[in-house]
Amino acid sequence: IILNSIEFWSGSNPVADTGTKTIETENGTYTVETKTDGYHIEKEGEEKTLDFKFDEQNQTWSMSADSVETKLMQYKDADEVVMFLPDGQTMDVELNAEGLTAFREVIEGYSYYAAR
Repeated sequence: IILNSIEFWSGSNPVADTGTKTIETENGTYTVETKTDGYHIEKEGEEKTLDFKFDEQNQTWSMSADSVETKLMQYKDADEVVMFLPDGQTMDVELNAEGLTAFREVIEGYSYYAAR
């Protein structure tokens, strides 16, 4: 959800409009509640939830699942973010098509090794 959101990469606060939406996908039905500081996501029929929070002071997005909070990214400036990788490393990513492609390649590498 986060990586495919244009608003997310824009640097502006994507949570200006609060409310709840139901989204149906091939993987199930999700309820997405937009809050003033992020999103709360529930999948129909499951007890697990995800919370995405934006810390305005630190310009950081985090995800919380099963009471475990994980930093996802931090804005450096209008054109670049720091992405927090699964192994604790960080990656500077330019907010353009090339930067997003490079980041996706790195993440796919983590997914490949995790699946093995």
